[in-house]
Amino acid sequence: MDRQQRYYLTMSLILALLIALIVIITIFILKMIIFQGAVKDVSLQELARRRGLLSENSGIVPGGIGVDLKSKEVFLIDLKTSTIKVLSFSGALKRSISHLGSSSEGLQAPMDLEVDLNGMIYVSDYSLSQVKCFSPLGKVIWVIGGGGKAPGHFSHPIGIGVDYAGYIYVADYGNNRIQKFSTDGRFKLLFGKYGTGPGEFNSPFDVAVDSGGFIYVTDMGNARIQKFDSNGNYIKDWGQNYRDILKKPGFIWVSSRDRVFVVDLQMHYVLEFDTEGNLINIWGKKLLKDPLDIVTISNIMLVSDRSLKQVIVKLLR
Repeated sequence: MDRQQRYYLTMSLILALLIALIVIITIFILKMIIFQGAVKDVSLQELARRRGLLSENSGIVPGGIGVDLKSKEVFLIDLKTSTIKVLSFSGALKRSISHLGSSSEGLQAPMDLEVDLNGMIYVSDYSLSQVKCFSPLGKVIWVIGGGGKAPGHFSHPIGIGVDYAGYIYVADYGNNRIQKFSTDGRFKLLFGKYGTGPGEFNSPFDVAVDSGGFIYVTDMGNARIQKFDSNGNYIKDWGQNYRDILKKPGFIWVSSRDRVFVVDLQMHYVLEFDTEGNLINIWGKKLLKDPLDIVTISNIMLVSDRSLKQVIVKLLR
């Protein structure tokens, strides 16, 4: 190899290294732009940088999870103590709500919670077959339910959803139906019955509502997600076309961008769909062990994991 050839080879290598360096810097800058643009709140930026919300020695076994953006607080059911823990976005424990017991303030087996736009907290109790409304500071506002099949009664309720108008939806697991209530706990409507057909359920686990008022239900026993209009009229379902990856749909969440996130309790990951049931992504195949509930804030996903005893923080693309 003569001098000229060596020169061209050296320049080619230098040029390749420069191009690679430019690509790396460009990717980093784009990520920072996306991150700063999607998460403008300083406290959210701090949250997004965390891998887990809970400290290693917190002793909390996380279950249902909810978020109040106004107070910048995370509300978390502690499955170990059957209480609600309130944490800051930095993971600091601020206070506890409720206690173990069957009184109006007590909880026996809380399963899910939701926080509305006014900071009111709605909690389902599987053992008491009740749904309770708490103020942001933990005062009981109302209690509905009790065992039974009459409208307004439940058989082991699990999931709760709240729409943008403030209506509350409850997955009445044992009665195989969904019930809707006003913000003051008054019964509005119910839909569904046991079965495998359209609009029928086999152990409905959770319910969520998108920005257009459409309702999504994880029909766990039938391994599918069903979509309804705001009056409970069946629209469509999906699951048959995802039989290899959707086995046991549990908690469900619809993001502000109308992305539908579903925790699969058997496969131990999170599936992301659009509102028509098209699969977008699968999250947590290697990260999660026993995920239970999920919420999203901006482009940040929080997933409670019972085995890890942690709330996993994931920055979405």
